[in-house]
Amino acid sequence: MSALTPLELASGLVLGGDEPDRSAPVDPDPRSAIEHAVLEPLRRGPCLVSFSGGRDSSAVLAVAAAVARREGLPLPVPATLRFPNAAASAETEWQEQVVAHLGLEEWVRLERTDELDCVGPVATECLERHGVLWPSNAHVHAPLFARARGG
Repeated sequence: MSALTPLELASGLVLGGDEPDRSAPVDPDPRSAIEHAVLEPLRRGPCLVSFSGGRDSSAVLAVAAAVARREGLPLPVPATLRFPNAAASAETEWQEQVVAHLGLEEWVRLERTDELDCVGPVATECLERHGVLWPSNAHVHAPLFARARGG
């Protein structure tokens, strides 16, 4: 995979590239689509899954765990950002239930306070490295990306 262009980084969209193979049938089943999307990252490993505990990330994590078990691959690692100073964002109980139900033992949990602020140190580093990004909170996942290096 080639590096992203400055425009792609700024817009948060991958533009151009090779035309997709439209000759292959498209599976309309959402689970199959997720299985297809997670298989290669699981093979490459370690596979971190950004996990908030919401429906979307819980579904991706559950399917990734099922695919890993089916294929005999290492289990995915949920990676969660927690914000103890923002009580409204607390989903700890739900997150723990999902991870326990899936039988996952490894779990990256990063607590953050104000360092992910739109003018904080993480956003500033991303701005200096890549320029203006869209969406404006794209930098929030930078700590998770750093933990996912090599996978």
